Amino acid sequence: HTGHDGDHGGHGHSHFSLSAYTLPFFHVFIDASNAIGVAIMVFAALGVMPSLIREILPGMFSNDKASASHGKVLQCRMQLSRGIMLGMDFMVASDVVETLCGHVDILKLICIVAIRSWLGWERGKEVEHMTHELEHWKKAQNALISSLGEDVNQLNISSKIQEVFNRFDEDGSGLISVEELRNALGTLGVKTTLDEVKNMLGPTEEMDFHQFEHLIRRMIIASGGF
Repeated sequence: HTGHDGDHGGHGHSHFSLSAYTLPFFHVFIDASNAIGVAIMVFAALGVMPSLIREILPGMFSNDKASASHGKVLQCRMQLSRGIMLGMDFMVASDVVETLCGHVDILKLICIVAIRSWLGWERGKEVEHMTHELEHWKKAQNALISSLGEDVNQLNISSKIQEVFNRFDEDGSGLISVEELRNALGTLGVKTTLDEVKNMLGPTEEMDFHQFEHLIRRMIIASGGF
C-alpha cells in the first residue's frame, strides 16, 4: 500500500510535457526544422559563391572591376540576407514549438521572440537599404548606357564611350571625379548622393578613361547587351 502511494506521489510530481506522449514525432519535427533552417542558410551561401568567385573577388584586387561589380555585390548581399532570415525563421520556430510543447520556459520564449524580432528588424532594414541602393545602381546603369546613343554598336563603342567621358570630364583633367560623375548622372535624370556615387566607383574616387570604359562595357554586359 505504501509503495502504491509512492507511485501516486511520483505521478503527482511529474511534469506534463507533450513531448513525453509524442516523443519520436516531437524530436523528429524539432530536428527537421533546425536542419531545414541550417540548409536554407547554407544553400543561400552556396548560391552566391559563383558570383563571389567570378566577379566580386577579382574586384577586390582591381579598381577597374570593383566599380563594375557593385551591382552584383548588392544582389549577393540581398540574396544572402534573405536566406539567413528564412533559415532563422525555421530555427526559431522549432525553438518556440519546443518551448511551448516541451518544458515551458517563459523566459526562454521571451528571449527567443525578442532576439528574432531584433534580428528580423535589423536584417529587414538592411535589405530595404540594399534594395534602394540597387534601384539607384540600375537607374545609373541604364542612364549611362543610354548616354552612348541608340546607334552604339561593337564597332563604334570605344569612340562613343570617349565622347561621353569627355562630356563628363568637366575640368578636362583626364579623370572623372565623384562630383563630376554625380553631376553627369543628374543631367541624365538620376539623382544620387555623393556616397552612392562613391559606392559606384569603388575604392577609387576618380576614374581615368580606361576605368570608365571598363565600367560601361561591364554595365552593357550586365544589362544583356552585345
